[in-house]
Amino acid sequence: MSAAGLLAGLTLPRLMKPSVGTSIRPPGAVDPVLYNLLCSRCGNCIKACPTNIIIPYPNFNDPLSWMTPAISFKTGYCLETCNICGKVCPTGAITLFSVAAKPDLFMGIAEINTENCYLTNNRECIKCREACKYNAVEFLQGSNVLIMRPVIDKLTCVGCGACEVVCPASCISVLGLMQ
Repeated sequence: MSAAGLLAGLTLPRLMKPSVGTSIRPPGAVDPVLYNLLCSRCGNCIKACPTNIIIPYPNFNDPLSWMTPAISFKTGYCLETCNICGKVCPTGAITLFSVAAKPDLFMGIAEINTENCYLTNNRECIKCREACKYNAVEFLQGSNVLIMRPVIDKLTCVGCGACEVVCPASCISVLGLMQ
């Protein structure tokens, strides 16, 4: 009996605490704890996503989140004109939202490793700024007048992944928001 108590004492706290900042959830996703409880893992949003960026969350170390919809920018980005995931979610884990509301639905935040960035290495590139439909990428003067560096505006970046997908230097990553 004491072994069962010890096992429960070691396992339950880990099960009840979601991992934080490790995944990116679809736009309109509710609070992580509620999301894990509401999501039925039906796969509707995964099947409906036009850019195939919604995948089942594969982390076995986070059993409550396992197989819930998460975002991967390997195949594309979250289109600024799309709200299909909210329309097809039968449980409310992803709330129904309008396309006009997307600039206010923060999934993550882009982070730039400027060490590898073409601009900071005196090469031409403006792909991240061109790709950003939320105007969250700006260029500031770098270490000298000839070198520019990209900077993410944390107030307007929604974490859609467009900049990550187009970066030829692969120096941009979208990180999940800390909950």
